[in-house]
Parts: sequence; structure tokens; C-alpha cells
Amino acid sequence: MTLEWAYYYLTAHYVTEVNHRGLEYIDSPNTRMAIYNLAKELTANNPRCGVMLCGTCGNGKTTLVHALREFIWELRVKNHFKFMGEYFV
Repeated sequence: MTLEWAYYYLTAHYVTEVNHRGLEYIDSPNTRMAIYNLAKELTANNPRCGVMLCGTCGNGKTTLVHALREFIWELRVKNHFKFMGEYFV
């Protein structure tokens, strides 16, 4: 998977999650950077063992995690994430 492909689909899932909450997606440099950094980590040759999201209330951490969950679900790789089984029910 390429970085561009991962970024595109993570962004699409992020926008869908925002809309699902009844809100309007507002494109911002911070949101784009968070999505890009996550996509870069997912497509790295030697990915790390986890991703840490931090920030104040309302900056999109939970929305990004929901977008990641949907992205993984779409790829149908849930069997690789058995330790997170409760998130894939």
C-alpha cells in the first residue's frame, strides 16, 4: 500500500466519521498532518509497535482512531489485530 493510498482512504474514513456524528468536516492543516503522519507510519518499511495520539479535548484523536478502525476493517486484516478484538466486533 502506498502512502498516498493510505492517506486518501484514512481521510475518507475521517470525513465519514465526522459526518456520522452529525457534524461538518472542516479541513485544517492540523487534521491533514495527523492523518498524513498516521498514513506514513502505516506504510513505513519498518513500522513501530504502536501509535500514540495526544492532545487536548476536541482535536480529533477519537475521530482518527475510529477512521483507523474502519480503514483496517475495510482492508479485512482484523485477524492480525486479535489483541484488539473488542474493537472489531
